[in-house]
Amino acid sequence: MKANLIVIDTLARTFGAGDENAARDMNGFVASLDMLREETGAHVAVIHHGRKDGGDTRGSGALAGAADLIVKVERGGEGQPNRAEVMAAKDDVDGTVLPFRLRVVELGTDNEGEPRRTCIAEEAEGGTRRGPSLPRTARTARAMLEDVINKRGADLPRTPDFPTSAMRGAKESDWRTECEARRLSTSDDPQKRARTFRQAFQQLRDAGLVAVRDDWVRVVRHENEADAA
Repeated sequence: MKANLIVIDTLARTFGAGDENAARDMNGFVASLDMLREETGAHVAVIHHGRKDGGDTRGSGALAGAADLIVKVERGGEGQPNRAEVMAAKDDVDGTVLPFRLRVVELGTDNEGEPRRTCIAEEAEGGTRRGPSLPRTARTARAMLEDVINKRGADLPRTPDFPTSAMRGAKESDWRTECEARRLSTSDDPQKRARTFRQAFQQLRDAGLVAVRDDWVRVVRHENEADAA
């Protein structure tokens, strides 16, 4: 067929018997996507749903860590356009917002005389572009922190830094170990690997994307991360 684009719709329906929250299973899924891309030469896009609590995509952060582009699509409110926001881009600036509306197009009738329709996305006004992107290493480190919190996290005590008792976090040492085990840095030099982690940690703190108290770290959600994908 010589397709230029292959769409996996959805991750949950094509994941098989594995656990999408397990990094090992998600890495296997990513390896299958890589094989599909290499053997066909096509771009491979995966449709994946957000969590019901309004956070990022469900499952292991290994998927986000392997992606070249992550676009969050959400329905607009009454009278407002829908939005497609670039959450992470390997070769471009993060944060571009692409508002769009759906226009219904008639395609005639089928063999039984029933009308056939589809939708075309048309650009709407109101697009924005965020400032310089967060380095990919920092984004990957944050995804790994989410994995650690999901696997070995604990409820955090209420403090000014952690204002609600429902928040969960992980030990900084556990996060560092996870980043080391999953090769956040591919350098053979232990000192360079440690420096890469410290830089990613500091970049996330400076961007307000993680909060730290003693040896505990939690993920901070920004306003534009509050709605489900």
